[in-house]
Amino acid sequence: RSDVYPELLHGVSWYRAELDRLGAPVGYWLLSDAAALPAATRLIIVANAWRIDDGVRRSLLERIDAGAVVLWVRAPDVWGEGGADPDRVGALTGMPVKARFEASVPPRILCAPTGYRIDFGAQQWEPCFVVEPGADMEILARYEATNEAAAAMMRRGAGWSAYTAFPRLPIPTLRLLCERAGV
Repeated sequence: RSDVYPELLHGVSWYRAELDRLGAPVGYWLLSDAAALPAATRLIIVANAWRIDDGVRRSLLERIDAGAVVLWVRAPDVWGEGGADPDRVGALTGMPVKARFEASVPPRILCAPTGYRIDFGAQQWEPCFVVEPGADMEILARYEATNEAAAAMMRRGAGWSAYTAFPRLPIPTLRLLCERAGV
């Protein structure tokens, strides 16, 4: 439906449409099954993971260290024992991710290096997450209006930790992640 909550519309329904065009085998798993993922799984997209328990976190970080790419989506592990803490997103991804609670950043991103644009509609996404670029990071997408990083990836062990502030990335960017993962 067009009036469904935007996080679900983009993060579940429209993401599936992108994955259908990926050109690689795709499987859907529960987060609680992270430790049981087949060893051949090279790209893991962690969508809607507002809270991640220690065992799942450990399994996913071990997969990255072993050579996989894990794409953390929107606000992974933002919920802890004390409630919501946006600093948890950066702690999990290994990147300096900051939350902004003003509605000034338009929900339109430009994916680099593909040049693909995504417009997430008139809805303001609050909080708005911004990746503060670092020397060891590769920027995957920027906010079109401000040129601030909206998605990035960085090496961790033999693999890559990737993060996107929005609930989906377009197929050209996903294919880049597949390439990095050896898919």
